[in-house]
Amino acid sequence: EEDEEEGFQERIALQLEEQEEEDIEKIKEESRKRRQAILEKYKQRQPQQD
Repeated sequence: EEDEEEGFQERIALQLEEQEEEDIEKIKEESRKRRQAILEKYKQRQPQQD
């Protein structure tokens, strides 16, 4: 019975870890998009120079 309880807690811990990783990926993606948008705006403001 104790083994089952332990396994259950382990599964929950693993799920939480996976969720955190997903959140980190989402945050990375968001900041990447934001940076991209800022770059685009900046490019549009700058006159094109070669």
